[in-house]
Amino acid sequence: MDAAALDGMISIMKSHLCTLESKRTKLEQKISAAKRSIAVAERERDGSDQNGLGKRRRKGENLRAVRSVLLAAPEGLSQKEIADRANINVSSVQAVLAKHAEQFQRETDGSLYVLTQSGRLAARVQDVSSSEDSP
Repeated sequence: MDAAALDGMISIMKSHLCTLESKRTKLEQKISAAKRSIAVAERERDGSDQNGLGKRRRKGENLRAVRSVLLAAPEGLSQKEIADRANINVSSVQAVLAKHAEQFQRETDGSLYVLTQSGRLAARVQDVSSSEDSP
């Protein structure tokens, strides 16, 4: 194949890639909106206020909630997604992530958080101690 034909094919493939990336971005936005709607509906169903505003939690509850949410989402979550799923304020999530940084790891793109090995261990210990407290 000559250079002009290859250039034409490359141009077409780049255009197709651009179209696909645009569609992916729109789908990701729709997925994010759907997740937010689900979180709002779950809070409404559970009878809780928006992100638990106005409610004081006991010491350590936010940490346990963040750990629990991330344990259930090994692919990682953004701070907003953690807040929505844990039903706490984003600022509380930020405080937990900063205070207990050894238990959480930012993914390479910097927007998603996952539990470190020590965070997963702490979550398991938390689950065991919680189950022992139950009758």
